[in-house]
Amino acid sequence: MRKNFAQIVFNLVLAVGLFFGYVGNSSAVPTEKACLLHRHVFDVGSGSTKIASTTINTCNNTIVKALPRQSTLMEYQKCLDKSDNQTLSEDCMQKGISVIAELKKQHNATCDNANQQCYGLATAWARKAKNADFFLREIEEKEGMKIFVLPQQDEGKVGFYATLAKLKDDSRGVEAADVDVIVLDIGGGSFQLTGVDKDEIRVALGMYGMYNFTDMIQKKLDLPLGNRLDAPNIKQAIELLNIELDELMQRNEWVLEKSSKPKGIMLGIGTLLNTGVRAQLKLGDVVSKDKLLQTAYKLGAMSDSELGKHYKDVPSQVKPYIQQALLLIYCIMDRTGFDKIRIVDTGLAEYLATSIALTPDMVGQRIYTTRGSENVQ
Repeated sequence: MRKNFAQIVFNLVLAVGLFFGYVGNSSAVPTEKACLLHRHVFDVGSGSTKIASTTINTCNNTIVKALPRQSTLMEYQKCLDKSDNQTLSEDCMQKGISVIAELKKQHNATCDNANQQCYGLATAWARKAKNADFFLREIEEKEGMKIFVLPQQDEGKVGFYATLAKLKDDSRGVEAADVDVIVLDIGGGSFQLTGVDKDEIRVALGMYGMYNFTDMIQKKLDLPLGNRLDAPNIKQAIELLNIELDELMQRNEWVLEKSSKPKGIMLGIGTLLNTGVRAQLKLGDVVSKDKLLQTAYKLGAMSDSELGKHYKDVPSQVKPYIQQALLLIYCIMDRTGFDKIRIVDTGLAEYLATSIALTPDMVGQRIYTTRGSENVQ
C-alpha cells in the first residue's frame, strides 16, 4: 500500500498535482522578453489576503523568478460575523479592494496585458457571503482579474499538495509520501484535515476558523468581544467545541487511524499557524498541544498591557481572537489524537503560482464562480 501511495504522490505532485503540474524553481536559463509571463495569484482568505508571484519562461517551461509570498490582514469573516444576514458591508468590500490593489502594486502586477496573468481564489467567507458574487464581479471590473470561489474539499486538497511539494526537498526527516500524514489547514472561517485513506485523498471539513469560533464562544458564554477567557470559561469553550469535533471524527474515523500509527504526524499550514502561532507568539516550528493550552491559559490571566508587552508582534486587530484560536487548534489536535503539530511555511497562492501548466481557464473548469453552500463532512 505504501508503495502504491508513493507512486500516487510522485505522479500527482511532480507531474500534474491536484489540477496541474508542480515545477520548482529552475537554474538560471536564457530568457527572451517575448517568452516571459508574469503570474500573480491571490489567496483571498477569511482573515488575510495573500499574493504570490512568479515569472515564467513559457518558451522552455521554467520559472525564472519567484517573489516571496506577501500577506495583508483583511478580515472578511469578521465582517460576516458582524452582519445580521451574512452579507459584506460596503466598507468591508471597499477595504478588500484596496488591499488587493496595494498588493498588486507591491508585486508590480498590472494585470493589463498578455504577459500579465492574474487571478485569485476565495475561501470560506465567499462560500458563506450572500453578496459574494456581486463583490467578486466588482473586483474583476476594478482590478482586472477573476476571483474563483474554492470549494472546501478542493481547498483541503490544494493545501495538502502544497504541503507535500514544500516538503519534497526538506531535510528534516518527513517523507512527502508518508501515508500517515495529516495536513491541518486552518484560517479565519474554516479548517480542513486532509490525508490519504486507502490510496485516495480525503478531506474532513471543519466549520470553524479563528474568527467564527471566537464569535460562537463569545455568544454561547455571553461574553463581550475582546474579553479573554478565564480558566472556567476555557473549560466550557473546550467542552462546547469537543462536541462538534467528536461528531466530525465519527464521520471521519480515518483521521483517528493516522494518529495511532507509528509514523503518524500532523502538519499545519495557514496564516494563523505560520504567522500567529510560530512567528507572533514565538512558539516555534513544532508545537505540542500542551504548549498551546498552556499559552491559552497564560493569555487568559494577562491584562491588555501585559499582553501587549509580552506579545508585541500580535496585531491589535487579532488580539481579541488569538486565545480562542489557540484553543481551536488545541482541541483539533486533542480530538484527532496528535500530541504535536509541525508548522510548514507554505500556502495556496505560492503553490498555484509555481504550477507552470496552470491557466485561469483551467482553474475555472474545476471550481465554480458562483456562491455554493458550506458543506461539512
